[in-house]
Amino acid sequence: MKHLFIFLLIALISISSAIADDETEVYVLKAGHISEIVSGSMPEIYINGPINDTTIAKFVATITVQQIKTGTVYLNSSGGNLISGIDLGRIIRKSGFSTNVGVKGNKYGNAKPGGCYSACVLAYIGGYYRFSNSSSRIGVHRFSTDTPNKADLDVAQIVSAAITGYLKESGVDVALFNRMSQAGKDEVYLLSAQESESLGVVNNGIRPSTWTLQSEEEIMYLKGEQETLLGIGKILLTCIKGSLVAAAFYEAGENAPLIAESTGRYSLRINESFNPIRSLIRPVKVSNEYVSAYFQPTPDQTKKLLSAYSIGFAFHPPNPDIFYGFQIDARDSHQQILNYIKYCNLQRSP
Repeated sequence: MKHLFIFLLIALISISSAIADDETEVYVLKAGHISEIVSGSMPEIYINGPINDTTIAKFVATITVQQIKTGTVYLNSSGGNLISGIDLGRIIRKSGFSTNVGVKGNKYGNAKPGGCYSACVLAYIGGYYRFSNSSSRIGVHRFSTDTPNKADLDVAQIVSAAITGYLKESGVDVALFNRMSQAGKDEVYLLSAQESESLGVVNNGIRPSTWTLQSEEEIMYLKGEQETLLGIGKILLTCIKGSLVAAAFYEAGENAPLIAESTGRYSLRINESFNPIRSLIRPVKVSNEYVSAYFQPTPDQTKKLLSAYSIGFAFHPPNPDIFYGFQIDARDSHQQILNYIKYCNLQRSP
């Protein structure tokens, strides 16, 4: 299997020039077709054609000349140069752009389905947030060579390490590399929607959650955090004299003051349920675009936390049909949460 991956990489490098002859188009659509971003809409940057060094130069020139600071990059490509795909992905990531798979529609906000294969996938996973509709296609190639020599193998091992390292830094499961071996020679292995999400290729605007045990001024607390396209949510669980106390922090940007002023009801979100909070420990506060609330979960809520697969918070304005808030994935951190609550129970005075 190891040699199969090495052969694969040699072939990927060798075929790059063969599919990079066509001209690549890079163009931009903006809301209202005007130079300013309106109504919070972000520019759409389209890359259509082979991925190579020329593509990178065109992309950089386009976003520089048009002074594009944020946006979504739509990719439609059959592949190209492997290293150029990684380089383009890193530029996309450094610029803070999201990615999608598609081609320009007849107007802004109306992209059509597209395909992203081989080196294009490496560029695509550079997106901070990565989207793809059900009609678009994401696929990887498998190739082989007949008699690679030792020098080729040495180079391939270096490239192999570069790819797996890039996958890790992009938050993608290195098992994606293995998928390249699952198609027949010169065939394309298409990733299903479920595979794309489970491998982290597509994240649909949601970054992985983190749960960490931290301490400050001799107080140990458990912090859950998850970043999404709609903002960052944080939950802190602390233990004060054997009682569980929680704090919710929601990055709402310029809307933070409005949320603080307009909401008077609050809920602890556990899985799909909204659990009303009777009262807050202190008034809602706004700081650095975060709106925060401190509260003490009831015994029943604490019990529900023991089996939670997602935990969040909701700020309820007078309109009962809407709420502001977040949820944090806790599926892989169940034991951490359970252990912390048990630790807190043990702190109670006899």
